[in-house]
Amino acid sequence: IRYDNKETGKFDTDFESKISKNGKIGGTLSICGEVLADAQNDLNKLAKAFIDEMNKIQTQVDANGKTPCYYDRINDKLVPSTNEYKLFEGTTAGDIKINDKVYKDPDKVAAASVVVDLTKPETWEKSVGNGDNALKFYNFKSEKLPDLDGLSIQDFIIGMGTKAALRAQDLQNQADAQGAVVDNISNQILSETGVNLDEELSNMIIYQQAYNASARVFS
Repeated sequence: IRYDNKETGKFDTDFESKISKNGKIGGTLSICGEVLADAQNDLNKLAKAFIDEMNKIQTQVDANGKTPCYYDRINDKLVPSTNEYKLFEGTTAGDIKINDKVYKDPDKVAAASVVVDLTKPETWEKSVGNGDNALKFYNFKSEKLPDLDGLSIQDFIIGMGTKAALRAQDLQNQADAQGAVVDNISNQILSETGVNLDEELSNMIIYQQAYNASARVFS
């Protein structure tokens, strides 16, 4: 948003400092800032939990001792995944991105999850049809996450929408209450300074009779 600065003859973008914080536009900007800040914090929290948990499924051995593995297409075997092939990088909603190595070679996505016995590689290297880790990725959306206050990804997103709706309703209630106060004050002002038509009609009749009486005196 920009406006024409009459003093410099140029477009000026510093408009917020020119707007009264007590006015309608100022109030709207203030509220939008608060709402957007809350939403941004929630999005960053969601992104961080998503990044950490997806990378955990991609690279870490689970509680059952199963290792996430990706498919080596050239040698037709499974290879244990490492942090080199974590799925996502970043820590917030603003900098989250797919790991370049995985982006350029989707085979590095660890779709398999097997017990890796290095003494008997033949028991797991050829398990190329295993899709247990892919199933973990799918089920991840409904798992309860400590970083999301015990909520799942799905529940947290629903909660964000609910929070926004409740915030909007609260602001509307505040606006309605403030509007009622303004209307009440306006009515009080009118009662003190406004015109009472009945009273003014009576005064006009009195003034008319007085004028007629004065006219007769002069006659």
